Amino acid sequence: MKISLLPHDTDDLNQILNEYIRLLTLFNKVQDQTHIFLSFENIHFVNPLLALFLSASIGKAKQAQCKVELIGLNDEGLRNYLNTIYFSEGFQARNEDECLIFLKSYGSKTFLPILHFPASDNDFQTNIRDLMISALIELMKAELRLDYSYQNLYSYLIYEMVDNIVEHAQVEAGWLFAQYYKQKAYLDLCILDTGVTILGSYQRFGVTGIYKHSDAIRKAIEEGCSTKLESGRGHGLSDSFRKIKQLQGDLILISGDGLLHNNFLYLDLPASWQGTIVFFRIPMQQKFDFYKLTYL
Repeated sequence: MKISLLPHDTDDLNQILNEYIRLLTLFNKVQDQTHIFLSFENIHFVNPLLALFLSASIGKAKQAQCKVELIGLNDEGLRNYLNTIYFSEGFQARNEDECLIFLKSYGSKTFLPILHFPASDNDFQTNIRDLMISALIELMKAELRLDYSYQNLYSYLIYEMVDNIVEHAQVEAGWLFAQYYKQKAYLDLCILDTGVTILGSYQRFGVTGIYKHSDAIRKAIEEGCSTKLESGRGHGLSDSFRKIKQLQGDLILISGDGLLHNNFLYLDLPASWQGTIVFFRIPMQQKFDFYKLTYL
């Protein structure tokens, strides 16, 4: 079966979400296929949310013994970009030295490779994961010349979302990708898992009265309902989204067949993502105090 990507405006998140829903619906229909042709013949660039979703979808298809072949990569710039971000597999570090050497090679780029980080809590994988994230943040600081407020913001968002995956998603690995648009002065950051969804996490921890993915998203964002047991921790998604709103950024949360884009909650999408996707678009030119964001 052939799945073709359609052109999309990287600035128009509504258009990107419509393309996500279309592609997700197609991927859900080909679960019994043995060979998928993913065509790029109509496009010249892939937004980070779509790139990460497609990369993880390719991984899921391969686990189901389905061959995925990329076709129509006639645009040399796009072909080189996909190769450089490790589009089909995501980068996985086998040890600390490999991780450091690899990520340092991205020091002069405005994007990072797709990171396929371990989500286990054993000591070895925790060290690899922390090293990957620390190296990622250091690269962002150097390339974007971030001041302390932005450094703290990115560190907070990345660690908070990664912790959610480690603690709640019940998966072996998560996915992370970032792209900086220098001329447009914003950064896209996307974090994804293929786990139990927000609804599944609430049910696992015994939270009652929530039966739909959209209701679980609403409770996580509007009520700040967290399943984290440690004291002194933030309210996860709710606190992260509140910070982005205060900076007039964009936020997207996808879990199951629920989707939140800023203040608009889509109900019962025609297809369901088995897991959770968090996307932030963060403007880079604002002045702010990170610690005041925490309390506003």
